[in-house]
Amino acid sequence: MKKTESNSISKLNININKDDSSINDFLYAWSQFDTRPNRLTIYNSYSSTLFNEVIFSEFLEKNVHTEIIPADELSIINDQYFIKLKENIFISYIVVDRNNENSSINEIIFYYKSDDDYNHIVDIIKKLDDCIISFDTDDGNKLNTLTLNQNNLEIEPLFFEHEVENTELFYNNKTNTKIDKLIKSIKKSSKGLSILYGKRGTGKTSIINYLSSKLDRIVIFIPNNLIEQTINNAEFRKFLKKHYKPILVIDDCEMLFNEVFAKSNIFVNNLLQLVDGFLSDSTEVNVISIFNVDDIEEIDHSLLDCNNLLDTIEFNLLTEEESSELSEHLGNQKKYKQKNRLIDVIKNKNTKLHQNIGF
Repeated sequence: MKKTESNSISKLNININKDDSSINDFLYAWSQFDTRPNRLTIYNSYSSTLFNEVIFSEFLEKNVHTEIIPADELSIINDQYFIKLKENIFISYIVVDRNNENSSINEIIFYYKSDDDYNHIVDIIKKLDDCIISFDTDDGNKLNTLTLNQNNLEIEPLFFEHEVENTELFYNNKTNTKIDKLIKSIKKSSKGLSILYGKRGTGKTSIINYLSSKLDRIVIFIPNNLIEQTINNAEFRKFLKKHYKPILVIDDCEMLFNEVFAKSNIFVNNLLQLVDGFLSDSTEVNVISIFNVDDIEEIDHSLLDCNNLLDTIEFNLLTEEESSELSEHLGNQKKYKQKNRLIDVIKNKNTKLHQNIGF
């Protein structure tokens, strides 16, 4: 390939499609370098406008493959770029939903020949730092849910009209201590499994909002109806790699990961592959699983034997004193003479306060 003017787009006429583009890109770079290329993969998501300004400021040649996905109102247009930045540097990436003002850049791969080329790529990456999309909101909310749109996985933020204040009042001392310990463990770990279990109504789901506010990573809630498209789908790894060390939350796990159910072993194996398998080092994901069970023995023992199990936390009933203290905090003067579920104490308040708890 001869060097051309910066506005040339005619030289890189190779076949780029969703299934074999990375292979084609790698082989093409190999043919141009006359040696096996080095490859650097970037897992951040970037703002497309700012990203393209940086890349297009110095490109030599480019090839674009466009995919149009029909939608209800406006079609979704994705562009896949393969660009020659310098004689021995190529970059490939995907512009997701090009016409959307929130369009993003994903699946970025640099192909390069030498250490000098690598140093130049590092300089480019530094310029791109200002383009990184952050999933942290101004109010500190990092909790999101997965949705399925046109067979593509997307995340949507979960917002709460009311935040739970004085969280320590909603749980007993032992549970609070273990939750704080778990937050520290997740911050220190690149991958791992955490198990929350106990009776329904003891506040296992509601604690996730508190956890997400204390962690420095994106937290993604996976609805049970998307298990097949996520945990049981090998392509899900590509989605996870778009986010920095994501934290996945799966609720009602007693129906998915229970030795009583025949299909459970499939779910268990796929989950363990994410946090404990051969490819877990490259995925770097934490999973928080929530079980509505009375006894830890009801949880599949393969999960409890996970090498990267961070902790198992039991959510117990509130004592008589804890129930009365929480009731007073909520503005109710009721005194309790027996242990109670968290939800039963809260139900003494109106619906608005009841909505403070859980998803």
